[in-house]
Amino acid sequence: MQLGRSDLAGKTGTTNEQRDAWFSGYNDHLVTSVWVGFDNHEPLGRRELGGRAALPVWMEYMAVALEGVEDSPPVMPEGLSQAKIDPETGMLARLDNNRAIMEIFQAGRLPPMQEPGQGDNQDVPLEEDPYEIY
Repeated sequence: MQLGRSDLAGKTGTTNEQRDAWFSGYNDHLVTSVWVGFDNHEPLGRRELGGRAALPVWMEYMAVALEGVEDSPPVMPEGLSQAKIDPETGMLARLDNNRAIMEIFQAGRLPPMQEPGQGDNQDVPLEEDPYEIY
């Protein structure tokens, strides 16, 4: 988010006792991994995790490496769809559910809708067509 792009993804990693920390990230144009650690296998320190030790290095590098490269968000693969779900129940979220998060599903295999009374608000339609998103 700090790089202001919607086409980046990545994963942090930290070994036991914080001896190694890394971040691997990518977009359609570039894949980069940053590793932080000591050659003698000494611990990095109690709070030196992948997101704290390696991610800032990756971000600084990618900001320069992707300068002038167009932001190209990934295209949803055919056969998949997105829908908002309630993270506590896994059911399709009602429109008034402020806790809802987007998830990806196989098209035609969405979970059921929340029951009335779960986040119910009389001013909001009872449900939305999740396929209307795309």
